Amino acid sequence: MGSPLERTVRARRVAGVAGDLGDQGFADKQTFFNDSPRAAQVDTVTVAVSTDTEDYSVEIDGIEVLVTAASATAADVAELFVDAINAEQQINGTVIATQSTADVVITARVAGEGFVTALGDNAAKMTLANTVANDEATPIGFGLAVQLDRFGSEAGDSATAKLIDDNDVTDTATADELLVGVTLRDKSQELDLDSDEAQYAPNEPMSILRGGRVYVAIEAALVASSRDVYVRTTADGDLDVIGGFAPASGAGLVRWSNAKFVRQVGSGLAVIDVRV
Repeated sequence: MGSPLERTVRARRVAGVAGDLGDQGFADKQTFFNDSPRAAQVDTVTVAVSTDTEDYSVEIDGIEVLVTAASATAADVAELFVDAINAEQQINGTVIATQSTADVVITARVAGEGFVTALGDNAAKMTLANTVANDEATPIGFGLAVQLDRFGSEAGDSATAKLIDDNDVTDTATADELLVGVTLRDKSQELDLDSDEAQYAPNEPMSILRGGRVYVAIEAALVASSRDVYVRTTADGDLDVIGGFAPASGAGLVRWSNAKFVRQVGSGLAVIDVRV
């Protein structure tokens, strides 16, 4: 006869949140850098021919860059600007200037970190164009499928991943080819002030699950007859979490055969098994 103090102990599985590992078993992880945004701002200043000794200036983030040209060609003036911009310590950590004939091409050193250019002295003999708009920073949340941007190299380049581009991921074949895994939750990431959610910041390392089980948010309850996983590539009304998951086909979704649903956990949460 057992002791009256003995009790049957039942272990209750505690549900995680999106991006948590689904169990304590096998987990194949890889670090990819968040390559979102991917376009650096480019402004182009085009200069005209100097006829006399003339001053030309531009301002970059409020810092004036002044050059003086005497009966110079437009290309000569552009060259003076390139040298002066790249020598100015207050801005050469933000931008780099190159020359293309009469054009001064000013490019942000870091994608997503924009700058402001304005014409100064002799503005009538210059034109300013924003050639490439600054691509605003786009954090990536946890528990989302992400696609490959580029693999790393032996030269030291890091592998990068990005939010799903619906021009790239259009069907199951391209999803299986391009999706590199699911973002894991990282408690060390700072909160994004706009969304009040912890996310991977642009150009920051992301922990990606390429093999194993992970909790993900789902758009609808699991379909009993199927374990197929569908990934959202474009918004469909309120269903707008790109890289999120659904258990059935629909508008803006593609099937990802490298993942299968394992179980639903309460409302709006499930565990998927990933094998990339």
